[in-house]
Amino acid sequence: MKKIIFVFSLLCLLTSAAFSQRAWNDRIIDINFAGQLNASNNLLGINDIARETIVIDFTQIADEMKQSGKGFNESVSADFSAGFMLDIPKGLVFGANAGLQFYESLTIGKELFYFLGYGNKVNENINITADGYADIFAFAQADIGWNAGGLKVVISPAVYTAIAHVTTENSSIVFKNTADGKFAYELQGNFLVYTPVDMGVELVNDIMAGNYETLLDTGKNILTSLKQSAGLDIQAGFDYALNNDISVNALIRIPVIPSTMHYKSSFNVKSEWETTLPGIAQGTFSAPDFTMNSTAGEEIKYTINRPLKLNIGGDFHAWNNIMNYYGNIGICLEHPFARNLDEMSIYFDYLFGLRVGVFNILNLSVSTECTDKIYKQKVTAGINLKLAEVNVGVATASSDFAKSFSGCGASAFVDVHVGL
Repeated sequence: MKKIIFVFSLLCLLTSAAFSQRAWNDRIIDINFAGQLNASNNLLGINDIARETIVIDFTQIADEMKQSGKGFNESVSADFSAGFMLDIPKGLVFGANAGLQFYESLTIGKELFYFLGYGNKVNENINITADGYADIFAFAQADIGWNAGGLKVVISPAVYTAIAHVTTENSSIVFKNTADGKFAYELQGNFLVYTPVDMGVELVNDIMAGNYETLLDTGKNILTSLKQSAGLDIQAGFDYALNNDISVNALIRIPVIPSTMHYKSSFNVKSEWETTLPGIAQGTFSAPDFTMNSTAGEEIKYTINRPLKLNIGGDFHAWNNIMNYYGNIGICLEHPFARNLDEMSIYFDYLFGLRVGVFNILNLSVSTECTDKIYKQKVTAGINLKLAEVNVGVATASSDFAKSFSGCGASAFVDVHVGL
């Protein structure tokens, strides 16, 4: 009899937990840390290189690139943030967070793979361009809003500083076969580095020499310069529950004041090499000539904004959050209002996912998404004990949608919450 009562009571408890409301996901006080790292390309997948003998069919690659019209692209991004949130049901929403954001992308012209796959004629120059950029932002954001009648509105002004902005300028490599049977190349790499402070030789020397007193004074000057370089954007988020199972949301981020860079430095890399095909086969060729030059920081005024974003989405959480279907689509404008219109680009974000929860404690999600021009096929697992929640995820990634399924890159993230 006692066993029957115990089993019956356990079933009642589990049933109640399974069909309980979503209170375990709705903390009034929440402290959060999140970090993610993405690295990808649009050419080589894990199956191409994770083998005992690596065989790369450059002719096939050249054929694929001729069909797509795209060159080789690699990208790396990272995002780290920490903050807190006070979210009172039918009341005040208040919080703050700060973090770092990094994005880098480099595209090499498809002519390189035409050369590797098809070869070239005598005295025919193969000119291959390289085009890329990198951004590093630091930000501090405040959140203030209100819950009322199923609607949550949160306004989030953010002060941010562009720590660095790097671009390529007329970078290329030229391959050629000469009339006397030699193989040669000429490499020209030019990079412009914009920073809020002068990242000159003296600073590098102080770091290498360990001149800590000088570095402390330099650090104070850098903080002052970062404050003077700060920009402002404003984000507005809306979340409305249509009923107990369906909610819709929208988010918009608009640049208001750009971050200002006060210095520009340039780095120039040159390399030349000439040898014969028998020399390559016999390993008797000479090392390439390689030189690198840089210029001191030039005082300028260069402004840059974080991306402008508009996003709408929804969440269908059937059976009291046992199963969630969620998604959103958005449009983004990178480097909005840039002086150089070539730096501006428009791209689309999207996310579609399914989350399965077990007693509001364990959850597993699968999703497909494109965020900041990187496609991901993601799996996420989490445990939620109310006082603490941890979610971790991994994804295959690529700047090409089809290649994102073949492991041409990887993404990993962690999301930690502590609160009541």
